[in-house]
Amino acid sequence: MKFIFGPVLSRRLKRSLGIDIVPHKSCCYDCIYCQLGRTKEKIIKRKEFFPLEEIFLELEENIPILSKNVDFVTFSGSGEPTLNINLGKIIKKVKTLTDKPIALLTNGALLFKEDVRDDLLEIDLIIPSLDAPNPSIFRYINRPHEDIDFYEMVNGLANFKKIFKGKFYLEIFLVWGINTLDKDIEDFKMLISYINPDKVQLNTSFRPTAEEYALACPKERMEEICEILKEISQTEIIAPIDYSKIPETKIKIKADEILSLIKRRPCTLDDISSALSLNRNEVIKYLMKFESDGLIKRVIVNDRLFYEIS
Repeated sequence: MKFIFGPVLSRRLKRSLGIDIVPHKSCCYDCIYCQLGRTKEKIIKRKEFFPLEEIFLELEENIPILSKNVDFVTFSGSGEPTLNINLGKIIKKVKTLTDKPIALLTNGALLFKEDVRDDLLEIDLIIPSLDAPNPSIFRYINRPHEDIDFYEMVNGLANFKKIFKGKFYLEIFLVWGINTLDKDIEDFKMLISYINPDKVQLNTSFRPTAEEYALACPKERMEEICEILKEISQTEIIAPIDYSKIPETKIKIKADEILSLIKRRPCTLDDISSALSLNRNEVIKYLMKFESDGLIKRVIVNDRLFYEIS
């Protein structure tokens, strides 16, 4: 499938069926922590990246079946979903094909645009990002398109929250030593109070990042920050999945389904095993073959072994 992937196991959304409607790394940011690598060309103008009829056809053939045993249908993937100018139409289409709640993972950069806000009013959950407490850190961490202003972006988040009827969770991606100082957290508190999200979710890197200096925030500091932010908003740390609690199931699967998952993002053995309901030993056989053929390579991050496309 070209636009649908998964279902995958999500730290936030449990079992999630993904919809990816923009080309790889089509984004208005070039975040230093991005697990997909660097953005070669930042864009801000919304486009019809793919024919709407092609997207609709794949949705009609697969969503009614694949969404039966999931918790969310989620717009996310390899770029910024709001850059697709047909997003609103696609959301409406998905609504006709399943009764599962729809989520959107977004960097939130384009919520200052009225047409983007209008497109998103029918989703059930939005999780935009706010990774910087001020303009200078915004430019350093997110490396945005030159036409995106920090305060305009923040106002976009706040204005959308005022009119949105669904759930609004704000994700803050913590990069050790860059947006984790006491002054940064105090500034975050003011922005959170202004945006007024239903929940704040703290995240940090546990996969390979675009830049080696985008270091994970230590657990102890994340816990301290979480307690500070709880003073003004419901706040939680997005914990990695405990794979030990997930039973293994032996099923047959095509090699290209594993490769498709790795192309979306770097994965551990357990990521693949759980997402595709495969026995770990079965997955290892495929990984050894892919590595021997030069299709994938190993990367170690925070003492964890990931597989990514060569």
